[in-house]
Amino acid sequence: MDFSNGNYFVPMGGTWDNRNEAASTRMRVGNETAKYLFWSTCQSLKVPDVVPDNPNHLAPWSTWDSPTNQGLRMIFGFHTNSYDHADYGKNFGKNYNAGQTFRNAWINASWAIAHNQIATVATSGSNQQEALQRLNTERLFQWSSVARNWWAWSWTGGFTQPFPMMAELQKPTQLEVLLLGARQFDEKRVAALASELGFSRKEVENMGFLKDGSLAVLNGKGRLLVDEEGRFQATLATANLGNTRAIAKDRAITIAQKWIKDLNFEREGITLKFDSLRPTMMQAGTREGSGRLEEPFVSDTTVVFRQTANGLDSVNANHGLVMVTVDNDGTVTHLHNSTRVVEGTSSVPRLMPGIPKNAASALWSDEALLNQQFQQKLTSEGVLRETSKTLDATLLESKTGYDFSGAQSAGIVVQRDYERASGTLTAKRYKVRVPLFA
Repeated sequence: MDFSNGNYFVPMGGTWDNRNEAASTRMRVGNETAKYLFWSTCQSLKVPDVVPDNPNHLAPWSTWDSPTNQGLRMIFGFHTNSYDHADYGKNFGKNYNAGQTFRNAWINASWAIAHNQIATVATSGSNQQEALQRLNTERLFQWSSVARNWWAWSWTGGFTQPFPMMAELQKPTQLEVLLLGARQFDEKRVAALASELGFSRKEVENMGFLKDGSLAVLNGKGRLLVDEEGRFQATLATANLGNTRAIAKDRAITIAQKWIKDLNFEREGITLKFDSLRPTMMQAGTREGSGRLEEPFVSDTTVVFRQTANGLDSVNANHGLVMVTVDNDGTVTHLHNSTRVVEGTSSVPRLMPGIPKNAASALWSDEALLNQQFQQKLTSEGVLRETSKTLDATLLESKTGYDFSGAQSAGIVVQRDYERASGTLTAKRYKVRVPLFA
């Protein structure tokens, strides 16, 4: 991204017309059948309110207005550098199947991969109300183009209680593997939850499986879904944009805690700990006349709770979590539960047979040895070259905790997030785990 003018560059993977990068100023998109543009790439859709990463207050129109944009309805991308991961599209599809709008499906698809990247969505319309309404509600692909008199965009705002850096991490006091029970959201429990959440008896009786194997309960306003990995999601309402005054943090947490209690999301074998608040932001503006940029506002707030055991939290972005999304009226719009019941512990690792506890403890305490393990992981995944003698990447975050993504057990891992430049204007982020006692 050229921060002086918003011109966006993306590598093409080869040389075409004596160039190996495509520039947004030379693109023409939306003039035929494509009406939705997805960029799973770094800094592809900037928003002006996040100033530290955007010194010249670039807006979506800085890059994606005419003549580049010739008929798009919506654009999806990232304000920050993004993580190199294959599951953005899959996550988007799962969220869409769970009843989420395009905006929420994209933002939550990114969140399921990493909580410290800023996903962005933009659209436009003939006036401010039309643009904001489309951004908040559109979930059916349409062929028609839209006006670009007004633009509206959304992004995940900064959240409270960011992940601790490595200097603040505590050494595990117990080296034990968690033994996980069967997935908890079977048809019986989903039927009970659906009834409790206001679905009719007939709607519950019509519960069935989607093509991807997800279990779903549908009605005209909402949807419950359990995906093939056992995650429970519920879409219950659309955020009320008529109320732009952000809900008080304490009130959002209190509402979330009540729902967790009422739905029995925290029970024997599942201990939760408040983790963070994630506001979702919206803003609108126009380039007409002298231009006008409205004040950004919070459309909803997601309260995040993290599963914890033996003093260690889940390290995952999409496992071992309960999330409750509340709009500014206090209405719960979305639920997410990816926790697992812990049925016991074992002092014998499942994935690292034969490793003694003192070896795991030594690895955690030896920074040089730990760096070597991460360098080997990055090399095996093709991020670093075999000839690299140093860990040539910037450490963003590091934490120790349980990895709840396993089918039958959760082991102790060190998880680190790295950013590595891949050119003068490009970089990628990577999430890597090294098992300590798994």
